[in-house]
Amino acid sequence: MPNTLLWIIIFIISLFTLIKASDYFTDASEKIGVYFGLPSFIIGVTIVAIGTSLPELVSSVIAVLKNSPEIVVGNVIGSNITNILLVLGVAAIIGKEIKITYKNLYIDVLLLLASAFLLSLTILDGVFSLPEALVCLLGAGFYLAYTLRIEKEPEHAETKKTKKLQTKTIGILLGSSVFIYLGAEYTVESVLKLSEIFNID
Repeated sequence: MPNTLLWIIIFIISLFTLIKASDYFTDASEKIGVYFGLPSFIIGVTIVAIGTSLPELVSSVIAVLKNSPEIVVGNVIGSNITNILLVLGVAAIIGKEIKITYKNLYIDVLLLLASAFLLSLTILDGVFSLPEALVCLLGAGFYLAYTLRIEKEPEHAETKKTKKLQTKTIGILLGSSVFIYLGAEYTVESVLKLSEIFNID
C-alpha cells in the first residue's frame, strides 16, 4: 500500500508538472512569435495549437520509447472523446448555448470525421506502420496549410512586433522544455507502475 500511494503521488505531481510546463512553454513561444512579428492568428494555429497538445505528444513519444505503445492509442482516443464530449458539453452548460457557424458544421466537423475515419482505417489491422504515420502527418500538414489559407482576419494586414525580447522569456522556454520532458517521463512511468499494481492493461 505505501508503494501504491507513492506512485499515485508521483503521478499527480508529474501530471501537474507536465501541464503547467506546457502552459509556460506555449506562453513563451507566443511572446517570441510576437517579437518576430508573426500575426496573432498564425501564432494561434501553430504555436498555441501545437503547444496545447504537447502533454499528449511528449508522453506518447516516451510511452513508445518505453515499449508501451498501447498508451499512445488510448491517449489519442481518450483526448478526443474528452475534448468533444466533456469539454464541449461543460462549455455548453455554462454558456447555455454554443453557436455553430457554417464553417464549423460543413468543414471542421467533416475534417474531424475524416481524421477519425483515417485513424480507424490505419489501426484496423492492429498495426500502425511507418507509411501510415507519414500519411497522418501529411494530413496534419494539409489541415494546417488549409487553415492558414482560408482563415484571414483584417488585423493581420499589419503585424505588431515587440521591440525587445527578454532573456527571461528564452529562459522560460528552455526551462519549461526540460520540465515537459520530466513531467511526461514520470507520468508514463507512474502509469505503468500503477497498471502493474492494480493489474490493469
